[in-house]
Amino acid sequence: MPDQTSGFDEARHNSTVERYVERLLKGTACYTLEEAANKAGMDVDLARRFWLSMGFPTISEEEESRVFTDDDVVAMVRHQQALASGLLSVETMNSFIRAESHMSDRLVLWQFETLVQHAVSELGLDGVSARFWVIDHFEDYQTFLEKELLPKSTGEWRLGKKKFAEKLAFELDAGLSADEVVKIAEAEADRVEREMYYVAKQLWAKLFPGKPLPPDDAVGRTATIKTVLDELGKDHGKPETL
Repeated sequence: MPDQTSGFDEARHNSTVERYVERLLKGTACYTLEEAANKAGMDVDLARRFWLSMGFPTISEEEESRVFTDDDVVAMVRHQQALASGLLSVETMNSFIRAESHMSDRLVLWQFETLVQHAVSELGLDGVSARFWVIDHFEDYQTFLEKELLPKSTGEWRLGKKKFAEKLAFELDAGLSADEVVKIAEAEADRVEREMYYVAKQLWAKLFPGKPLPPDDAVGRTATIKTVLDELGKDHGKPETL
């Protein structure tokens, strides 16, 4: 990317932001919530819930802000079609949308902040200027992804054991290798299982009087724990009394 570390031009960067907002929206925002819902043949309240499930700000019935585009109308139509299939309820559909939107937001933020950190460390910019610099060079980043990185990709998204171990070491920053982490986790799992078996044996005679305890081996211990947990799971409140 070109090196532009000085001569910050607020007007130019504001223009850049506006340009990218329009590109991301894929068109001009020209509908109110009610107009967009009517155009999609969607109940206004349902459209509002759809909008909120994606993490966008609340729009009151009195608000006349034109924040919806033709693409938003298409999304509403598809949402209607998915609900009409009867496979998912409104609540389930909105939960899925909320989860996907949250994940997408986190991924975009992670990539954006990575580029900001690059601008700060490599170009000597302050945090605010670095963010404007990144916005102003999105097209360079897109070119890099499409022209340089994509041709090198193999279509294999899995990290593999070696790269995963390196990634884990950076993320944990605990001076432990992946193999050491696995050993610690396995030891902890064994400890918890021993304690569960100890408690399950104490409860066995009370829950199953006269019934012989399974053998004290790997299979028997697992069976003992599961049988006790299943029996204890039967003792719970009824939905109407919760």
